[in-house]
Parts: sequence; C-alpha cells; structure tokens
Amino acid sequence: MLFRSIQKPYATIELEDIDEIYSPTTNNVIRQQRLSLETIGDTVLVDTFQLNEKSKNWLEILNFCTLGFSYVLTKWKPSLYLKALGAKCTFSSAKFVAIYSMTEKCTIIQPVISVTPQFTFSDGILTFPSNSTVKYFEYKRQVFYLNPKTLDWQEAMYEKIAYHIFSTSKNYVANGLSTCAANSLSQICQTNVTRFKASSFLSLITKEVCHPVYFFEIFSVCLWLLDHYVLYASCVFILTAYSVVLFALDNRASEEHIARLVGPSQSVRVIRDGQLCYIQHEDLVIGDLVVLQGSCKINFDGILISGTCLLNDSFLTGESVPVNKLPVVSQQDPSFEDAWEDASSDVLSAHAVHSGTLLLKTSNANPNTEPFALAIVIRTGFVTRKGKLLLSMLYGRVKTSSLQRDSYAFLKAMIIFAAVMFLVTMSIMHSRGYELRLILLRALDLITIIVPPALPMSLNMGLANASRRLSKKKITVTDPKKFPNAGSISVVGFDKTGTLTDDTLTFESLFISSKDSTLISTSLEDLKTDAVLTALKIAIACHSLSRENNELVGDPLESALFNGFNGILDNDGPNVEITSALLQNRFSSSIDPKVSILKTFEFSPQLRRMSVIAHASFLDCVEVYAKGAVEAIVNICSQETVPDSLMNSLNALESKGLRVLAFASKQLDFAYYNCKQWNRSGVESNLTFGGLYVFRSQLKPTAKSVVKSLLNNGIEVYMASGDSLLTSKAVAADIGFFDENKVIYTPSINQNTLRWLRHTTEDNDLPTESLVEQFQEQDTIHSSSIAVVMTGSDLRYLINLLPAHELQRVLQRCKVFGRMSPSDKELLVSSYQNFGLKVAFCGDGANDCLALQKSDAGLSLSVLDTCAAATFISEHLRLKDMIEVIIEGRCATVTGYSCFQFVILSAILQFIGVLCLYVYNFNFSDGQFLTMDLFVIYPLSATISSFHPTKQLSKCQPPDRLFTVKFLKTIATQSLSAFLANIITLNLVLSLEPKLPQSVPETSNTQNALTTAMFFLSLFHYIGAAFAVNKFTVFRQRASQNVLFLSVVTLIFLPCILLCFGTPSSIFTQALSCVTLQFTTRLLLLLCSISSAFILYIIQDVY
Repeated sequence: MLFRSIQKPYATIELEDIDEIYSPTTNNVIRQQRLSLETIGDTVLVDTFQLNEKSKNWLEILNFCTLGFSYVLTKWKPSLYLKALGAKCTFSSAKFVAIYSMTEKCTIIQPVISVTPQFTFSDGILTFPSNSTVKYFEYKRQVFYLNPKTLDWQEAMYEKIAYHIFSTSKNYVANGLSTCAANSLSQICQTNVTRFKASSFLSLITKEVCHPVYFFEIFSVCLWLLDHYVLYASCVFILTAYSVVLFALDNRASEEHIARLVGPSQSVRVIRDGQLCYIQHEDLVIGDLVVLQGSCKINFDGILISGTCLLNDSFLTGESVPVNKLPVVSQQDPSFEDAWEDASSDVLSAHAVHSGTLLLKTSNANPNTEPFALAIVIRTGFVTRKGKLLLSMLYGRVKTSSLQRDSYAFLKAMIIFAAVMFLVTMSIMHSRGYELRLILLRALDLITIIVPPALPMSLNMGLANASRRLSKKKITVTDPKKFPNAGSISVVGFDKTGTLTDDTLTFESLFISSKDSTLISTSLEDLKTDAVLTALKIAIACHSLSRENNELVGDPLESALFNGFNGILDNDGPNVEITSALLQNRFSSSIDPKVSILKTFEFSPQLRRMSVIAHASFLDCVEVYAKGAVEAIVNICSQETVPDSLMNSLNALESKGLRVLAFASKQLDFAYYNCKQWNRSGVESNLTFGGLYVFRSQLKPTAKSVVKSLLNNGIEVYMASGDSLLTSKAVAADIGFFDENKVIYTPSINQNTLRWLRHTTEDNDLPTESLVEQFQEQDTIHSSSIAVVMTGSDLRYLINLLPAHELQRVLQRCKVFGRMSPSDKELLVSSYQNFGLKVAFCGDGANDCLALQKSDAGLSLSVLDTCAAATFISEHLRLKDMIEVIIEGRCATVTGYSCFQFVILSAILQFIGVLCLYVYNFNFSDGQFLTMDLFVIYPLSATISSFHPTKQLSKCQPPDRLFTVKFLKTIATQSLSAFLANIITLNLVLSLEPKLPQSVPETSNTQNALTTAMFFLSLFHYIGAAFAVNKFTVFRQRASQNVLFLSVVTLIFLPCILLCFGTPSSIFTQALSCVTLQFTTRLLLLLCSISSAFILYIIQDVY
C-alpha cells in the first residue's frame, strides 16, 4: 500500500479511542491516535483541533498588554493555548494538531498543511488523483498524511510510490519524471533536505532565556533592585548572562557539528522530460531518475536500474570496503517485484545505493561510452538511512541522569519550603507592624535565597571539566548531559570483530573433502590434486575485490583469501581475468593459466553466499564457483558430496575461535557464451562440496586486560557478535569472559520446548526447571558455576517465553551472544535496562549504532559519521578508553553530588542567617551578599568541580540516586548544626556587644554588630562546608591533593581572617558595612565557626 501499515513501519501506528466523543456538526467520531516513532524512540498521542478566530484576537491583545509574558506562558504550557483557542474536531476537518510526547511529557502544536497536487500517483490500491486535497503535518522532521480512506494519520510508503512510477510510466528510463510530476511530488513527499542549518546565536539565547529558571533569575534581579541591592543584582545578572552565552555557544557548536555531518549542497544529474539536467540534491524527489558518474557522494536512497557501481559503504558497515552494486533484474522477469522489494528494504542488497555512501566508479555494458549508471530515487531526506541517523541524533531519547532528576526534585521541595516560610515571615512581620512593601520584599527575598542562582552553573561545571579531561585523552563527548550515566555502569557490552579483535584476518589453512567422505587438512602447494586446484580457482575467482590505484580493495576476509593463494588480479574491466603465482607454477610456460569471470552473483546477506560463472583457460568447460557460510553452501550441494564429519570438524574449528567459509563447484553442460541466460537459482544447485577455508583474527593487545579489569571491579561484561556462537564463545573464553570452572549451557528450542544443552563433549542436557532452580540458589554470576551462551534468535524467543525474574537470572549469566543482528544488540541493551541496570556498549561499526545509541554510555571505536550517535567517540580507537569513560563518569557523578550539596547547603546557611536577622528587622548589606555569593560560594563551587578522578577502577560504585534517605539525613543534621551555631552567635552578640540599634518599620538595618557577626560566621561556614562535601572518596583525588582547591580556600580564608580581626578603618570593612566587634566576640566567633565546620565534616556522609 501507499501508506505504511503496522507490519514494518518507521512509525508503528495504532488507534486508541482514549477520548471518544461525537462532533456536533459532522457526527463523526473524534478520537486520539497513538504513533510509535521507532526512529527517535518516542510514542506520541495526536489530537486534532480547529482554530477559534475570536479567541485568537483576544490572545494577541493579551500578549501585547503583558509584554509577551502570556505568549511565553502558552509555550511553557501548550494546554493553555489549546483551551483558549482550540476546539476538538475530526481528523478530516483539523487545522492544527496537538502532539503529546509520552517520552518527554510535553505537548507540541503543529499546523495541518493542505496541498493540491497536479499529478496522480498510486500503488494500485490507493489512488490520489490530481487536484485532490492531501493533508499532512510534520513532527520532528517526519511527515504524517491523512489517509482519505481510513481517516487516520500514517507515514507514506515512499518506495511504493517510486515503484508505481517506475512500473507504470512509459519510456521511464528514457524520459524520467515530468516537470509537473516532480513539482507535485515535492509538495507531497518528504523533501530531500537533510541540511541542518545551525540556529542563530540570538535565537539560541532567546530560547534559553525563555526557560522558567531564567525567568526566575530575572524576577530575582528585579526584586533585588527594588530592595536597593544594585551592585549584587548587577553582578548576578552579568553571571547569568555569561552562563546563557556559554550555553548558546555550546549548543551552536553541537548544531554546527551536525551540520558538518550533513555536508554542503551538491549538484546532481537527473533525467526530466527526456532531457539531462543539473539540479541541487535538495530538489530531488521520489521517482527521480539520477545519472551516477565519476566519484561523488550519494545523497539519496535508490535502486540501480542500469549499469553497475563500486561504492564505499563505510557509512553503513563501519568498514572502508568497496562493494559492487548491480542493477535490478529485467522487468519482464517474474522475480522483478521481489528484487525491488528486497532492494527497497533496510537490509543492504546488491541493488540498493544509500545516502551517505561514496561512489567510487561506475561501469556499463557499452565500452564505447563514458561509464555511467542510472538509479531511481526511493527515499529522500530524513527517511533515508542517513536521515534516520540524523533524526536519532537530533531527537533521540534523552537519557537524563539521576543527578538532574533528583536535583530538580529537591529544588521543588525547597521551593515548597520557601513558600511556607514566605507565609510565616509575612505573618510575623505584619504582627510587628512593618510596612507592606518591606514585608513583601523580605518574604520574597527568602525565596530567592533558598533557590540559589549558582545552582545551574555548578551542576554543569563538573561535567564540563570531565569532558575537558577526556578531550585531552582524545575521547570526544557528544552530549555532556549524559555523562553522569557513565558513573553508574554495571554492565558493559562489546562487539567482537574490530572491537575485541583486529579487523585484519589471516588465511590459516585449507580443508578439502576426501574420497572417504572426510575433511583433511592439506597444503596449498599440492596443486596436482583436483580438490586443491578447485579450491585455488574459487579463492582467486569468487570474490568482489577490485583494484584501485594499483591496490587491492574489498572485504578483508576476501583479501586474506586472495592473497593467501597468491592471486593476481590482471584487470577489473567487463571481462575480469585472474591468475595466481601458484597456478602459474602448476603449468608449463607454454600455457598462460587464467580464470575469466563471465557472470557474478553478488554476495547476498539473506543467502549468505556468492557465486560466479567462470572459464579457466586450461579447461574446456565452464564452471560455477560458490563460497559462503557453511550452512548456506551445504544447502546448494548434493548431499552425497557433503562429508559426514563436516559438522564435527566445523565445531572443532569454531571452538578455537577460527572463522570458516565453505566452497563448492560444478561444471556446466552448455557453451559458456550462453551462461548469461541463467538465473541464480538454476546455477546454485546440485554443486559438489569442496571443503573449508579457515581464517584467524588476532585479539587486540588490550582486550584481555580491559575485560579482566572490569570483571575484577564488579562490572559484568558480555559479547554480542554477528559471528557463529561457537566462534564467539571461543574468542570470549580466550579473552577471559569465562572462569575456568564455568559450566556453559545454551538454550535449545524444539517445538516450543526449551531445554538447556551443556557445551561439553558429553552432550548432556539439563531441563529448564533444574537450570532455573540453580539460578535461584545463586545471587550473582561470580558465585555460580554456570554460564550461558545463546544466539540472537534464542534471545528473542526467551524474552517472549520466560517471566521477567527468570529472564533476568538468565541474562546475568549470559556472557556470549552469537549471530546478533543490529536490532538484536539494541534489544539486548533494552532488556538489561528494563531490569534497572545501567548499560555501556563498545562498538566500531554501523551494525553497532542502535546499541550505541540505546545504551546509557556508548563508546564508538570509529570516527565515521555513522557512529556519531554514541555518547563517547575514541579518536585513537583504544579499547581501554571504556575504562577511562567509567572512571571519569564516576568522578563526574560524585563531583556533581558534591557541587549540588555545597550550593544547597550554602543556601540553607544563608537562609538561616537571614532568618535570624529578620527577627530584629536586620539584613545583610549589598556588599555582604555580593561577597558571600560572588567571592566565596562561586569560586568554591567551581573548584569543587575541578577534582580529578583516581587513576584506577574500583569495586565500589557511586550511588545512582542523590535523593536518598542518607542524603536527607546529612543535610538535615548539618542544617541543624548550622542553626545552633547561629543561635550561639546571636547570644554571644547580645551578651558581649553594646545594645543593638532599634528596628524601624520602614527599612532594614544592615550595619550593626549582629549583621557583622552573622556575616563572618557565614563566611567560615561556607569554607567548612566546602571541606565537608569534599570528604575523601575512592572515586576522586583527596582534597589535600587538589592544589587549585587548596589555593582558592587559602585565598578566601586569609581575607576572611583579616576582615574579622582587621582594623575598623579598613576600606574593605567599610565597603562591606561591617562594624567593630570586641576582640573576645571575634575570638569566640572564630572558635564557634571552626567547631561548627568540624561538625559539618564529621556529619558528612561519603559518596
């Protein structure tokens, strides 16, 4: 169908009559619709509304009268806008939609756009005639259309539109699209615009300032100005503006990074109205016929219909390996539609070209013309492979840390407490006869004190410092907000090839099928044996290698096999001729032994094999050569030629961590010049099994030490590989994923019956119930003698079969997952996360991108564009960087906790001091507030965030939550201690100092002995609190080792001592409105401060 159904959509669509009512005008059902957006990991509810014009005019007047505040309020709460202007209606009469994100818990309002195309397009079932109205809306770069038959919102099946155009247009290859059709399709279908224009600096600042936090800052500054705290308000305003500018600069840098990833605009050649013309790639539409020639970057998803292409698919595969792409089969062939469906799927096929890949060269059947290829556009813009990656980067699910969630939750509690104290203060001051203006100012001051302005900056400083340290180690942090997640990692997953092992492969040995139906190892030099000669011919002929700049390029495994047999690629033109040094030694000098490739059936991910039809110059026949996965080759061989010992030999080789390919061949009984008439299914049948090619991949030097370090420090590890289970298990055992005493089981599923087979030569099995009982007897995998290995299909089956608690126990013991697809890796990460575990994943290719993005901390060992969705990117491609990320994440987590506690504790200390002064209608002066916040709290919070991590990973983990009972007890006890210190100071001043000045109802006194004493006590309290929150923990360096922290504390403490014990005529003392205290008062005050600070340190709980 034209529209995507529930089978395999970008957006899975379900109707849910959550709010079903009847429209009074049309009698149609009004309903909500649920859309599951898999690309960005979101689920939304869509409501449709009509616009109330009268209410719109009133709202514009209100915006003008409130200087735009009502407009900002409707942005904060779109539900207010809907209540004011919207009236629910049916989908067909909608003017705008309200989209509620169930992930982000917010509502976005988007207009419904109506267009009238001048072109009829159809998929044969559903037709949009010309001049009909098409309605759609856009949400996060994705377009949803109103299906006129079912009246629900759906995403278009663009491949079907392209297929309809291709299959029904007359002389399409010669004429391409008409201009009218292109214009109509540009209105209806997803445009090819993936260029991401970075927001302007002014718009980023405006967006940030409209956040409620900064509105509160603006309110606070205005309040302080009204209370004549001009200097303090000005400094806070400057600091706030500075933090906003820094945030805007960081966001703009991130957007520019994405814009660079998209790349500049490029011109492409298309055929329209039978003419060859140049257009910008943004103007491409579905169904365009593109001429590919030379070397360029592909900017669309398409299907080749003529010519061949050599593409660098590194954007998709993560490996810089050129791949040949062939045109789809003839339209007259019955399998044409199936080939089209295969090519238009998300699976890489032999016919599809994808956005982001690099075109190396093209060729066609006519040697007399300049080589070119033709491709039809099937996907554009953000529905291409590259576009969906960009969507996941722009709008992917934000993994907010517990520090962020708990800090905002704690702030809400503090705001509620401040509101209560606001009412209490107003009541007390009113009972004492103070003026209403003074009562409001003092009560509102309490709210601004309890919500400290330094909090947003202090929370971000620790993350910024950790990111800076990692950047010095050549580890890029793509999103610092996700950094704290790395501190709570309890499970780390690894890809195998390219991550734990090197990409390079070496050809290890050759096994051939003997006459007695066994497999025997043989030497490559033994070319007198027909079986070895056949193995040589297949090794040098059956591949997709090519020569570029006199270098052999292609799949590393094929390169290793080709070089292992000393292959020589003479040319890679239309008639490829290949020979080998071994082959030349086999024959006399009078014979030039070569193998000519007549037809190639490219490697298919579904078939897991490739084959060629070739002619050897020293033979009088044409042969078929095939190689691929063992089971794929066995399926196309005559069973009597397959050795009885094949599976035993295969298991023995794979259990050593070796990679194995099988090969087969047969002679054709027709003239070789007719071979191009044969189809693949006829050629790949009844072959003679030849033997096995065996390869070895080396472990990375640091693989064992990294895995050992993680396991020794209480972090679970697993391997998710696309290789066979036996090969993956052998590599995992070699690295150290298993203890030597582990008994390894794998699930066996037969007719919906699950049994657990033991991986030993005895082939014993253990019933499911017994295995689950053993799991229940053990608490952790380290204390159990059982380990589990399974495939991706096993994982999917167990997720649907086992209860949650049993599945959790199985996953705790599963160390190796084989035959894992990209979606299987993502599913595995989600399964661990569903049990409350924080998961990191380390990979190097595009097949790891889903897992990298889904994980709480993804580390990419690749700098290719496709891995930009990872949280961390290792520029040096080092496996040990995973440990660096965890160490820095733990340090950042603990540092964030310390910064948050220090700022909150400072606010509570200041709140207590101000509350004590309010009793006598006293208050701190402008200079005193400025000194406490700007010259003490800000520098101390900045240096607290500068603590470096310890050099070694530890078994302990920082708490994954800040808002815990221990934390609340610590804050409450420290607050009580500070309150007692303030009461003692109050009594000292009242008993030792002369009589305090009388309070007046009109204003607050700021220059008296009590205010001065409370000011000095607060300064010493802040220093003590800084030492308390930096109590030693195993995740970061000691305070005594942090030179910056000690220097700042010294620079703050010495001036405080000088202020406390300095001469009254000091310019600083006068500027701060301090009065002279008696020496005894000052001495006792210092003693009280030191005692209180010591108590704060003792009470402090270690993170």
